Amino acid sequence: MDDNLFEALFRQAVIDEYKKEVDSIPKKEELIKMVTISPEFELRMRKLLARDRRRDIVLKAIHAGKRVAAIILLAVGFLSLLMLSNAKVRASVKEAIVEWYNKYISIIFNGQEASDTSDIKEFRPKYLPKGFKESQVEKDDDRAIFIYQNDFGDSIYVSYWHNYYNANFLIDNENHIIETRMINGYEVFIAYAIQENPINVIVWTMDNYQFRIWSTLTMDELIMMAESMCNN
Repeated sequence: MDDNLFEALFRQAVIDEYKKEVDSIPKKEELIKMVTISPEFELRMRKLLARDRRRDIVLKAIHAGKRVAAIILLAVGFLSLLMLSNAKVRASVKEAIVEWYNKYISIIFNGQEASDTSDIKEFRPKYLPKGFKESQVEKDDDRAIFIYQNDFGDSIYVSYWHNYYNANFLIDNENHIIETRMINGYEVFIAYAIQENPINVIVWTMDNYQFRIWSTLTMDELIMMAESMCNN
């Protein structure tokens, strides 16, 4: 009985004390009179609120821009599909895509993926510079690499492969001058080296094969080799 009475009186005392504390707090109007806000503080708060409003505007603009960009991409993709459905448009799309970057050029050959490797052809250059002969051959199912050398240690590398679906070839454009020309009806990419130890490069596609020739020899010699392979 004494414990229950003590708990009840203690609980009531706490409630009464809490009410007294709350009642002792001045009203809102009196607090406003007691607390004064400096002009500097008010100006700072206005700046913060204005910055917050500007941030909301920027975020809304970004979201709207994303929606517009998505709509444009969808429209471009849809128009591209319509254009590619036309046979004449498809015929005008080049097999090679050239992308220019700061330090290199990327050449992407959009060849068809090889499904049958039973009828693999073999190519060799009919023309070789004087003094060069075949020194090494590496072959697998759909590609081959030939190395030609002379008595002075100079080398010529010739490679080709059948399955070049979306093959990507990089050429350093800081040390090369890139140009294209037609050889026997085929578009050929020619990279002239301009550094002290030059490595000239020729790249092209022909009859569902991709070819590369590179060497320290002059570009004229390599072009003659490419012409002899195109004549095959």
